[in-house]
Amino acid sequence: WRIGSGDNIRVMHDPWLRGSANRWVPSPQPAGVYQLSARDLLHENYKAWNIVKVRNLFSRDVAEKILETPLVSSVHEDKVVWEEERNGCYSVKSGYKLAMRYLIEDVSRLVLDCWKDEWNVLS
Repeated sequence: WRIGSGDNIRVMHDPWLRGSANRWVPSPQPAGVYQLSARDLLHENYKAWNIVKVRNLFSRDVAEKILETPLVSSVHEDKVVWEEERNGCYSVKSGYKLAMRYLIEDVSRLVLDCWKDEWNVLS
């Protein structure tokens, strides 16, 4: 997501955190957090995270992930973006590259596990 007003981003229901393998705010959280939008975590008069509010609502690690999520003053509407492309738009090419990257990681892990098992049998 690129955060504009923050109205359309549901804190606990959308994968909006940046710079993280897991873009979801983890559960469980305090009950009041489940109805919040990202806008509720911003200052009312200007576009910046309300640091005190974020730190009061979330654990230290979750608060830091939220506060590390960039806010761009020129973005006015919330927008889902594809982070594999600079322009934020999905392309089949970048989707394929991402799928291959995950496939290669999985196959590499599988091969490594097979070799470990083989060496354990031989030793």
